[in-house]
Amino acid sequence: MSYQLGMDIGGTFTDLTLISTNGEITIAKVPSNPDAPGEVIQAGIEQLSQKVGLTIDELFDRIDLLIHGTTIATNALLQSQFAKVGMITTEGFRDTVNFREGVKESRYDYTVRPVPPLVERALTLPVRGRILKDGSEYAPLSEEDIYRNIEIFRREKVEAVAVCLLWSIVNPEHEGRVRAILERELPGTPIFVSSEVSPSIREYPRFSTTALCAVLGPLVDRYIARVERDLAVAGYLSPVCYVRANGGVASADLIKQIPASIVNSGPATGPVAGLRFAQMVGSDNVITVDMGGTSFECSLVAEGDVRVEKNRDVVGYRFGIPMVDVHTLGTGGGSIAGIDERGLLRVGPRSAESVPGPACYDRGGEEPTVTDANVILGYLNPTHLLGGRMAIRRDLAEKAMEERIAKPMGVGVVDAARSIFDISNANMVNAMRQISTSRGLDARDFTMVVGGGASSMHAAVIAEASGISQIVIPKVTSVLCSYGAAIADIRFDFADALTTRLNTVDIADINARFEGLTERANIVLEKEGVPQSNRRIRRHMDLRYLKSVSELNVQVPPGHIDAQTLTAVKANFDAIHEQRFTFSDVGYECEIISIGVTAQGVSEVAERVSAPEAPVELEQAVQESRFAWFEGEQVEIDVYQGEKLGVGNVVRGPAVIEEETATILVIPGWEIKLDGRDFYLMKPVSDPA
Repeated sequence: MSYQLGMDIGGTFTDLTLISTNGEITIAKVPSNPDAPGEVIQAGIEQLSQKVGLTIDELFDRIDLLIHGTTIATNALLQSQFAKVGMITTEGFRDTVNFREGVKESRYDYTVRPVPPLVERALTLPVRGRILKDGSEYAPLSEEDIYRNIEIFRREKVEAVAVCLLWSIVNPEHEGRVRAILERELPGTPIFVSSEVSPSIREYPRFSTTALCAVLGPLVDRYIARVERDLAVAGYLSPVCYVRANGGVASADLIKQIPASIVNSGPATGPVAGLRFAQMVGSDNVITVDMGGTSFECSLVAEGDVRVEKNRDVVGYRFGIPMVDVHTLGTGGGSIAGIDERGLLRVGPRSAESVPGPACYDRGGEEPTVTDANVILGYLNPTHLLGGRMAIRRDLAEKAMEERIAKPMGVGVVDAARSIFDISNANMVNAMRQISTSRGLDARDFTMVVGGGASSMHAAVIAEASGISQIVIPKVTSVLCSYGAAIADIRFDFADALTTRLNTVDIADINARFEGLTERANIVLEKEGVPQSNRRIRRHMDLRYLKSVSELNVQVPPGHIDAQTLTAVKANFDAIHEQRFTFSDVGYECEIISIGVTAQGVSEVAERVSAPEAPVELEQAVQESRFAWFEGEQVEIDVYQGEKLGVGNVVRGPAVIEEETATILVIPGWEIKLDGRDFYLMKPVSDPA
């Protein structure tokens, strides 16, 4: 029997999911340590080996593939930990990245400061030469300028170089020549060219994405080397793949070509896993929520399609590469609560992370967090977590809450904790509205799938506030992203900048372009070892109404493209525009901005979590009772041991179910049932009697 291992290193915990060839799942969860990732990985592997009854060496010998999701690139953006890089760009356009199209994240808030520049202006150097939009050469490339810029890069000891020239997406000849000279003169220095990193129209997203690859490249390269070295020392010598921003996975070599593609790597597989579980209850519409120790992520999948978008801003920086549409909020179990200068209670975005952690962890944390509030309210076990491996001290949670929140606000400790709980829930509900209601979608039509160690304590409350009536809580809920990594497909996106009107496009040309993109996709899938039977290639276009600002991504049916195909594409665009913007203009012309293909190597991993097959007497699963607070009243509730519940058992709230790595809160008016497909299904009580 062999295994596939998914690993997700987060800010507070590191999650591991091991799936065997016969579908058995084993999970592990250990505290993260950014200073010693090798030790963290080792601790997680030790946990897994003990659970499956193998030595570490025996387990490593049986793992065919390890898939790793990481927050290393996202954290580097958050903390502006950039490599010192240079940029070569067309003369007159050295400020393109810093101008950011003249837009800031909160355009009416004058207190918002711009994000730090990716490349120093003194190292953003011009080169004479110009390609026009039709691909013709207006002015020859000045090699004299290139060599002069190289001398500056040498003197300043840049670690990488981005090459961003106008209209290189139509004719990359100038960029190719610049790169050839740079590689010869600066051997060993990573070079990133915009026509390969982000071959799409609009210079700002293209330049920004290329600059992001340059500033993140050396860090990502060192991180990959460190992870693979630590794994090799521990005894693992099989392939390692990494989760990309588009929700797929790729080998280290391909990640190094576009390092920015692992920004948002950690949460990118959440929607993939969420869709898998939602489909088990017959739903292709799913909102996946994942509340970990540091942040809350939510994503929406409509009609079975994991939403992937380009030209999104992450921490103020524009990404022109496809990314899974995940909305992130600084609300997690470790989010710190405090009183601001106006005397108002705030929750997050600062996090206690794993060190020092919430006050109740007894690791030196002195500020109250969402986790401390859950302990005080009786929702979270007041003595231990992780199946007893992690001690919890309620008295420290109460002390921090009393000193930092309750006394200054003149309220009791329980009221302070309830306020933190309510504020964090309201923040999460607002985030869910951003991805549903604000886009013309009704959350009531969706199933919620819950991931993250903290989400299941808040799921029923935020679902009720959002009008969602069906919640799926997998047995692997606390490690949902690492589970998603273990089952994720290999995925690559290829684009071609084609700008023309839809109704006058050269049909022979567009067919030839799609054939070329498909050929490129098959070459990469071949390199990744994907057999022909597992390959899936989908085509799409980015379209907009003439003179409109924003475009929408529309799928293109398989087969030869003809006039009838284009008519169907236009009708699909009109329908999507109506949903997103509340109007459409069926008779108005459309413009193609770019075309592309998505290539997938479909994963064949099957999964199964063991659970008792028949219902048991509920009393047998009750491990204790404790007091918890609901709507200002203290109620004695039963606490169930999840591993003792049988398929078909129904628990009616108020109650708590404790799994090894997650705690499920069943609020009054809701009930939960353990399904035979290894997840809980929670719904409002149909018969309140």
